[in-house]
Amino acid sequence: MTELDKDSAHLLTALSQPNLKSVEILSFLDPATLDPSDSNIKPYGSFVLIDTVLGIPKRALYKVFNTIIYEYNSLLSQVERPDADAEQWDRLYRLTDIICLVTYDNLTAINSRKRFLQRLVGIDSGNAVNALKKELSWLELLFSSPLPKQTKSSMLWQHRTWVYDKLSYLLSADYKQAKLVIDIQKELDLVIRASELHPRNYYAWSYARRLSYLSLTDEEFKAVLKKVFQTCRLHASDISCWTFLAFLLTNSALTPSTTTQFYLNQILDYVKIVGTSHESIWSAVRLIVVYQVKVLGSFDGYGLVVGKLNGKSGVERIETWLSRIHNAEHA
Repeated sequence: MTELDKDSAHLLTALSQPNLKSVEILSFLDPATLDPSDSNIKPYGSFVLIDTVLGIPKRALYKVFNTIIYEYNSLLSQVERPDADAEQWDRLYRLTDIICLVTYDNLTAINSRKRFLQRLVGIDSGNAVNALKKELSWLELLFSSPLPKQTKSSMLWQHRTWVYDKLSYLLSADYKQAKLVIDIQKELDLVIRASELHPRNYYAWSYARRLSYLSLTDEEFKAVLKKVFQTCRLHASDISCWTFLAFLLTNSALTPSTTTQFYLNQILDYVKIVGTSHESIWSAVRLIVVYQVKVLGSFDGYGLVVGKLNGKSGVERIETWLSRIHNAEHA
């Protein structure tokens, strides 16, 4: 076994550790300089696991990637044969752990993972459930780590949705009752973490929109709204999270009009603190006020904006939006 083969084996072993919570790709890391007596430090060849964080030197990662990509391409053709065995499928699946660390939107690698899991679903549903849960943990690792663009990968977020759909199917759960499978608060925390690592994360918040259609109790939905608004307050210029907040507040199937008015009041109080220059906040205010006027036939939101921000530069925007609605409806 060559040194590169050993490094790929070490990396795959490190990535499979149950206590692993985050991966960081570093410009330089020398395991020899670390204290070997520290029980929290576990070297795996060129890679080091410290507590729950795996440090990966960029140079070592790309050397491993350039080595295993040839094996991966060879396995792609081998698993197409009728005599392909479980060991070949498992090896193909494991290699994509490394590939997705380097190439975040690799459709071929993601489809390989889907095919591996779909094959298990058809062969052994019991093992498939465990494999799908491990797949969710793997995606959670990518979305929780400070990697280049994995947190903002549309393909990876879509893949997480696909995994949940398969898991719901195997557990005979209607997607509307998918709370049996999905921990809403945990998923929202994951979206927030991903959006903090990569601001204006449209794909993460689009994934959150899908979650919002699950059957939630009033208390659960209030907890979601509160957490989203707290996140928005910490990121005044992040249009993705503000648009998601507006989406929740302008969905009559989810949010009572009194709740919408309450949060609009909270948003305007926040505007008085941070100023009227943040276009992200005005986008949310516009969506809420226009929804109230056009859908609910209420000018309460407009009156609240004028009353709270009278004389400030943003008020005329509301008047412009309303005039455009009026002109469009009477054109």
